[in-house]
Amino acid sequence: MQFLKEELRVKILESATVEFYNNGYGKASMREIAKQSGITVGNIYRYFDGKEALFEAVVKEAYDRFYDIVANGVRDELIKVTNSDSFEMLRQELITSLVHCVSEKRIELLILLRGAEGTNYANMKEDFDKVIFDKVMLHFKHSFENVGGNEHVTFIAGVISKSCVEGLVETIIRYDDERKLTESMEMIFEYYFLGFDDRFSKLSKK
Repeated sequence: MQFLKEELRVKILESATVEFYNNGYGKASMREIAKQSGITVGNIYRYFDGKEALFEAVVKEAYDRFYDIVANGVRDELIKVTNSDSFEMLRQELITSLVHCVSEKRIELLILLRGAEGTNYANMKEDFDKVIFDKVMLHFKHSFENVGGNEHVTFIAGVISKSCVEGLVETIIRYDDERKLTESMEMIFEYYFLGFDDRFSKLSKK
């Protein structure tokens, strides 16, 4: 069967997604990807510069979309609010975006989380950890006095960011059902951010 160029590119990406999901970047075989695509290995290089370029083509959209949701969704208003109704509105807005992303891009996100070693995406968890850490620290500095250089503040911001990211990662790995994804994320964001200022106001005095 003859494929149009775009159809063949899509077929290569589909085969690569399966191969990267099953074996990770390091053990993925270009020969197997070519075989499953019904072409020669050399023909893959007409569409992609190499294995890493192919990997990026598979995962980049999922990474960028998830990063954007976290970077723009975990905003100051979510951390500041203490009123449960206001918090619920902000939380649901963020969770809806995350659940849609995970539902549509779960395989690619799992590839990033489990099989990206050796690529530019190997530090995905650390990237998201830094985003949340920076937001929590910025909020501390805006909301409380005398937090600059406060080791207690830096410590708790690090704990919050790391454990929040780990919770999101575990949710992505464990659940492919939208209801369970939603429930798990609701618990994570309520635990870490509802009443945040009230709970951590004492840090500024230490």
